[in-house]
Amino acid sequence: MRALPIAACVLSLATTAKADEELVRGEGVEVTECDFLPEYDAVLPWHWLEASGGFSSHLNYNFGEVHFRGALALELLFLPPERQELRFGAYTSFGAGLWGDDKHGGFSPEVGGVFKLSAMPGEPFDVYILMGGGYLWGERDGGHDALHLRAGGGARVMRAVALELAGSALFGTFDADGRLVHWVPGGILQANVNLCAFVDGCNYPPPRQRTHDRTCELYDRANIECAQTKNKARLCRALDEALDVEANPPTVRGDATSTYLQVTAQLLGTDCGPGPKDPVQASICRLVYGHDELRAWLMEGRGRERSAALRGRALRHLWRYEPYPVALRRALGCGYPRECLDVCETREDDD
Repeated sequence: MRALPIAACVLSLATTAKADEELVRGEGVEVTECDFLPEYDAVLPWHWLEASGGFSSHLNYNFGEVHFRGALALELLFLPPERQELRFGAYTSFGAGLWGDDKHGGFSPEVGGVFKLSAMPGEPFDVYILMGGGYLWGERDGGHDALHLRAGGGARVMRAVALELAGSALFGTFDADGRLVHWVPGGILQANVNLCAFVDGCNYPPPRQRTHDRTCELYDRANIECAQTKNKARLCRALDEALDVEANPPTVRGDATSTYLQVTAQLLGTDCGPGPKDPVQASICRLVYGHDELRAWLMEGRGRERSAALRGRALRHLWRYEPYPVALRRALGCGYPRECLDVCETREDDD
């Protein structure tokens, strides 16, 4: 990211105009995808949960024998807010039929975990890959169990209805025509309906812009200068006289606070360069430098906003710096009462 140079006490009009012109066009400022506010579709909003129900059919092959198990399946999947392509969670199914061999089967519950990775999570039609594994138990012949692993893919429409096809493997002890084998291959066809596609309770709220406000930094610096300045009468006379906007109008490409501080410095008899030795002059010049630094930061932020706008996007964070001369005067102890007042309205960013 290119930062604008910190200005000295007075910038030349030509340099300022050129820098402002670049920022108006959104040039010279690098903005990456990570800087943009994520796009949120009200039709397909972000889910934090998917609760699906459906039917699962499981076929497996054991040395010439084909077995079938049908089941009702339930899934609970969780999703990160800005990574909707990632879905992970737990599943369970309650089925009946044979699996592995003629001895495994009957009423057969299964529990396990599943992970799914989508290619187009924000589109009406999406395809994804899946991996999962669970524990399968059947009551036939006194009860048998197995480890059930699966991997495959699926397709879904409007994130509501999905069809999945996966290869699977059962790991256990199975009879294969009088011989024992320790795994059996198979396949799974499953249809799901996501109930969260029809209710709002599973949705994340839309992302919103945050505001990073550095206005209080200048006021805090003014409080420090106020505490360290002994000859406040001289400083306050200059600050009071500089408030005359008719005699000291803001510059065309400047701002009221810049003009106020520069006029105050002139009334105190300094142009802020090189650093004056007079304590009162040095105090106001430090504020001039600090304000220029914060203004450069703000101008970069405005350039980033314009650059994002040219792309039809919004930024995650807005940069704000809006000091007022009257508030700055009070922070310097020249208001009423004549104390170093904390004039900040809030010290927390908008989050």
